[in-house]
Amino acid sequence: MGGINMIPAVIGLFSVSQVFSTLRDPVAPVDRSSIADAQAHKRSLKDLIRYPVAYLRSSVVGLIIGIIPGTGGDVASYLSHNIGKTFAKNSEEFGNGSREGVACCEAANNAVTGGTLIPTLTLGVPGNATTAVLLSGLTIHGLTPGYGLFSTQQQITYPFIFALFVANILMLLIGFFGAKKFALVTLTPRNLLSGCVLMLSVLGSYAIRGYIQDVVVMLVFGVAGYLVKAYRFNVVPIVLGLILGPIAEESLSQALLLSGGSMGGVVSSMFTRPICIGLFLCIVVSLCYPYFSARREKRKQ
Repeated sequence: MGGINMIPAVIGLFSVSQVFSTLRDPVAPVDRSSIADAQAHKRSLKDLIRYPVAYLRSSVVGLIIGIIPGTGGDVASYLSHNIGKTFAKNSEEFGNGSREGVACCEAANNAVTGGTLIPTLTLGVPGNATTAVLLSGLTIHGLTPGYGLFSTQQQITYPFIFALFVANILMLLIGFFGAKKFALVTLTPRNLLSGCVLMLSVLGSYAIRGYIQDVVVMLVFGVAGYLVKAYRFNVVPIVLGLILGPIAEESLSQALLLSGGSMGGVVSSMFTRPICIGLFLCIVVSLCYPYFSARREKRKQ
């Protein structure tokens, strides 16, 4: 009746389920020679500006893909890789370790982050798993996405947006100078790494309210997330339901008050007002597009 606590559910769906998935997969031997090659490679500032056209093109693609809810960095990376291969002079190297191909994927993947914040902060619809966790954090602190977030809560929102610029600069510096050290993480035994993640997940769930029930909720959602991933479904819609459920209830109550308590009035207004019709058309297009796109791809093959 009171709902499920957001943080234990999100920790279970993302962290604990990943621990279970990691322990299920066989441990692959680490290629130490590739790590040695990466640490021996000398980097220069020229590497940062080697493909300016690919950076700009992939960033635009990633930003547009990020604005579309439910797509994420994987879609942007694949799309940017294909577009980059089309325009590249050495297209035959794409898929075989081409540095330009990596640049296309990573530029698009990084640009998605900013794009996903647009529907998250304005409509309350996260674009990927990361912004779903972010949205749950905002909701817990009473920050409702929408117009109010940019007007009455602007002292929080705009510093938050500015922090993204600082974060990108720090990512560049940390990645440039720390890449050789980060490669050593792959040498960590998988069972030790999973144990540390599970311990932090239990501590984080318990520390919120001090209830052991939250730890149980986290484990239940961890098992549920593992099963969902095992059958190749996405866990993000579950988080969306947890986040948008209370918002949908509140909005339904407001609509019933405006219509005098008539459910028929609410339904009729949904299908007669231009804005509602436009939103429904967007929903239909977004649901049907993957189906027709898959059929078109089968015809080409």
